[in-house]
Amino acid sequence: MKSKTKTRWNHATRFAMGFGILALLVAITPTLVTAWVPPKAITLVLGSTPGGAYDTIARHTAQYLPGFLGSKRAAIVQNMPGAGDRIMMNYVRRSKPDGCTIGLFEGDALQQSRAFGFIDWDPLQELTIFGGIWTPPPCVLIVATHPAVRPDPLQTWEELKKITKPIRIASYAQTGELALIPVLEKHNIPYIIVPGYTGLPPAASALLRGEADIVTGAGTMIPLRYVKDGTCVPLMVVSDERYKGMPEVGIISVETAPTVVELGVPEFGKIKPGRIWFGPKDLPSEVENGTIAGLKKVSEDPRTQEWMKKVGIPMTWMDKKTVLDAYDAGTKLFNDFRDLAKKMGFGTED
Repeated sequence: MKSKTKTRWNHATRFAMGFGILALLVAITPTLVTAWVPPKAITLVLGSTPGGAYDTIARHTAQYLPGFLGSKRAAIVQNMPGAGDRIMMNYVRRSKPDGCTIGLFEGDALQQSRAFGFIDWDPLQELTIFGGIWTPPPCVLIVATHPAVRPDPLQTWEELKKITKPIRIASYAQTGELALIPVLEKHNIPYIIVPGYTGLPPAASALLRGEADIVTGAGTMIPLRYVKDGTCVPLMVVSDERYKGMPEVGIISVETAPTVVELGVPEFGKIKPGRIWFGPKDLPSEVENGTIAGLKKVSEDPRTQEWMKKVGIPMTWMDKKTVLDAYDAGTKLFNDFRDLAKKMGFGTED
């Protein structure tokens, strides 16, 4: 006959083991952040082609977002490039307000569409803005082999002020370029806009081939690797404070580069670049709040932190107010610098 002590010990052991298994399941299962569960598979829509930062972010989000919303269906990524994000913007805008269609676009695209009159509706009235992903500020880089530039970036601006031959800007209609030109004009530095590049990689290649002297780009791995290996010198950062980089993601510091505010064009210091998550209007509050919570949870998840280190693409969460403030500031800048922006290829219909 079993003793009462042994029986009690067996019960306690089984209870402890059961509790341990339950704790383990809780630890490895994504936390459900909302009572709302999507009624069907979520589709993440973006206006870029496969590959690149936008597509990479969307596919990473698609991997984890359903779990945080309690859905067992895999999310779908749908690429809809063209018309400056307006094709995908209208697709999401006209979708059913059930929380199953989510768009991702760059703040620039939204600001340009409104500032240049390419849409006859107000995005803030016709879309639901969830929040966004902060992007490092645009950094303007100049190739170190330019005859006007010495290896020490602290000497760069003083050297540039002495040149007479125009500096060639490899333009692909990026906000950093729009900020650079007023600075060059303020300091009487001659320049030529070389338009027609389709993105940062072709523009950076032109810089390295000697076809251009300056290129701009968000302070992430593509342009900053040229600073790290000594090929390029950081010239300016489009921000109101010097950029220290993100060591935890592997993005190096460019604190030697002065800000656009320091160089005398403070209005561009208000820019806070980012990628914006949005959906159609008239979403029920539980759907909107649940989606916001889920997207934020993906950004903050430890697996995302590890992923950022591998790919060098930040996914730091921006709340809705920060996104809307940046939208207002950016739209005003595009309006104020409309002629220059169009000259550089901003706000094109293609």
